[in-house]
Formats: sequence, structure tokens, C-alpha cells
Amino acid sequence: MADETFDNGNNAGSVIRGMKPNTKVEGLKSPYGPGGFKVSGPGGIPKHGAGKFLSKTSVEEFSRKIESPSYIEEYIKDRKSFFPSVDFQDPKNFVKFGLAEEYYKKSIENIYKTYPYDGSLKEKLEWHNSSSYIDNYIFDNEYPRTNGYIHFGPKGRINTTPVVNSSDRYVLTSYPQYIVIKGGPHAPSVPTYATGSYDKELSTKEKEQKANIFNSTSSQIQNMTIDGQYGNTVEFWHKYPTNPLSDQCGKQYSHFCYFDLWNEQTIGSIIPGSEYGRFLIETKQNGSNEFQESCLFNLTYMSGTYGVASAKLGSLSGAPLSNVASDYGITLSDWNHYAFSVVNNPTGSDHLLVKLYINGNLVETVHTGSQIAEVKEGPFNANIGAYRTGPNAAAVAAGVNSDGYGSISGSFDEFRYWTKVRNSEEIKLFSIDQVGGGTNTDY
Repeated sequence: MADETFDNGNNAGSVIRGMKPNTKVEGLKSPYGPGGFKVSGPGGIPKHGAGKFLSKTSVEEFSRKIESPSYIEEYIKDRKSFFPSVDFQDPKNFVKFGLAEEYYKKSIENIYKTYPYDGSLKEKLEWHNSSSYIDNYIFDNEYPRTNGYIHFGPKGRINTTPVVNSSDRYVLTSYPQYIVIKGGPHAPSVPTYATGSYDKELSTKEKEQKANIFNSTSSQIQNMTIDGQYGNTVEFWHKYPTNPLSDQCGKQYSHFCYFDLWNEQTIGSIIPGSEYGRFLIETKQNGSNEFQESCLFNLTYMSGTYGVASAKLGSLSGAPLSNVASDYGITLSDWNHYAFSVVNNPTGSDHLLVKLYINGNLVETVHTGSQIAEVKEGPFNANIGAYRTGPNAAAVAAGVNSDGYGSISGSFDEFRYWTKVRNSEEIKLFSIDQVGGGTNTDY
């Protein structure tokens, strides 16, 4: 089982990083004003923009579309930086003292020891701006790297198969594969008030000082929340196996899970201090390897007894798998981008506004359920690729009461969880680009 902890301090989302294979980029609009930009330089940093100066207020407002004010500051430094026209492949062009081998060795060490692979765009630019010319050359041209994604599967031997009723089945394989996200907040192993033998300068760069910044004013409380007022968004690239439904979990009509955030309280509980909270995205299939409810997904978004359980999303004209291509023009065994946003209906009516985006395009809007308040009870931990517990009381009673049931077969990339609702422009623009993580110190 893959086990990963994601830290994030300013609602920038939890990210699984990597390029989308065979993704064609067309018609990308620049958030930098008229004239657009050309992507070049380290980290996909735009090198050419509209050339306008921004006031502090404009910078803060503008930064919401990219990442943070600190990013813009580092970006300006990068634009002003000078890179000499030196061929670093030949050491005689730059080595004046010592062994040439040591120059290359130190550069490689600096990359693998200090480059912020899981950092924010600001932190990556900061690294480039503070590194030597040869370090940047080695990183951009010589340092080995791959752009990957995570794959769950193949199917494992079935261990148990609790059957809730004639149409609901949840399978636990012998070796379920999924990712665990720990929602925080995470405290440092050495608190800032520590005294005695700890003599290092306090810095979040030190391993023992890594922690979430806690600031309720800027919503820097924890990595994952469920709050209907501000909403939530989940997005990811996904590629189903060759047989999208029959290759799942090794059994027909087995339900499977993409994402399950649960606060470990009893389903439906409204007891003060123990209110139930859930954000779940799953697919249900029937005994003929078809979509059980003639929809791509079922979404649960709950606080106590409020919200919605198993809402249909991605409506199909029928249950057979072939309807996906005719209704949405996609092939599930290809890479596609999916985004799910949920928020209390802003017009005041007592229901949720749920939206599904496929490949950056809004394909369905559903008005359903009832509005919810913030779920205050934790811990807010989640799984990518398997249920944390049964999705309803009947499933739990039947024995689906632990991690790993409904483990998915397929591949994920660029998974993001947002503690706010994302709009169409943001989803479409950034679905084909990376978003920096680790923005704990950017504000």
C-alpha cells in the first residue's frame, strides 16, 4: 500500500506530481494580460509577459490566479537574472581552480539534496535564483528525471466479498493498493519553544521543524476540510484499465472508490462533538459490468445528516459502457481529467450545487441535497483509490468497516484537493498545468 502525507498551508491543494502522457496543449490563455507568454526556463516559468508593473494591491489580487505574492517576487528576480553564454559541457570553459569532477559532483549533490521537488512554484524559483550557473545548467540539461504517474493494480486475489444486497458488492483484495493522505494539522517534532540541546535556527526547512502554519484568518488550519460555505473541489487525471469496469476488483458488480475523505465518526451521527463528515467519490457497477445507476460517478458530501449521499453525477443515456463515448466523447481507457466541485447553493436555496468537469469542460450541474456547515470534528484523513469505510450504514453492518475495500484499478496523476470551490476558468486553465504544493511559507 502506498502511504503518503501531503502538507499544504494555503488551500493550494494536495498534489501528486507528474506530466499527463499524450496531453495536447492548445489555446492556452495567459493570465498575464495581452500578449500572452511563452513557457521556458526552470519549472515551466513564463519568461515573457505583458511587461506591466503592478501595484501591491494588484499583485495580491493577481497572485490568486497563479499562486502567491512571493511567487511574483521570485519571478521578477528570475526575469532580471543574467545567464552567461557558457558551454558548461566542456569544463575548460569555466573551471579555473581544482578538479572539474568536483564542480559537477557538487552541482548534482546540490540538486538531489536541496531542490524542492514538492515545493511551491515560489520555492522552486527561489532555488534557481540562489543556485550557481552550473547548478542550473546541470538541472535543466543533464540531471536525469522522469515524469510519471501512479498506477493501481493489477487485480489481487479476492479475500472477502461482503454482499450488502443483490446489487451492492464491496471487494477487499489480498493486496489492495491505495494512497493515504493525512489531513493534519501536523506539528513539528521539535516545537518552536524548545530549549536545551536544540541549537539550530528555527526554520521550516529543517526536517524537525516542518509543520503546518496555523492561521484561521487565512484559512490555514489544516490540509483538508469539509465546508459547504466555501465549498470543496477534487480534481485528477485518471486512466482506467483496458476493460474499465470488468477489470475492477476482480468481480462483477463491485463498487470502487476514487477518493474517500472521512472524519472517522459514525455514519449519520449528529451528536455534538461526534458529527459525521464525508466527501466520497465512487463508481457503482451492476452484474453485467455496466454502470448500475446510469451515471459515471456517485458523490457523497455530508455533515451529520445534512448534505447528499450517493448523488448521481455524469449522467449517461443508459447503463452500458458504450454510452460514455457517445455521451461525452471520451474513452475511459485514455487519460482524461475529472474535476468535482461542491458548494452550498449561493442563491440561498437550501441545497448543494455540484458540478462535474471533464477535460476542463463543465459537463453537468446538479442541484441536490441540503446545505451543510463546516465539519469541525476530525481527524480529516483520506484515501485515494479505496474506501476508508463502507459508504453507508448497510455496508458497514455487512463488514465493510476498514481501509482497502473497493480498491480501484487504473492510473492517477496530478491529484488535487482544494478547500474551496474552484470555478470553470481555474479548472480549465490549470487542468493542463502543474500546481505547486508545499506553499506553507509563501504567505
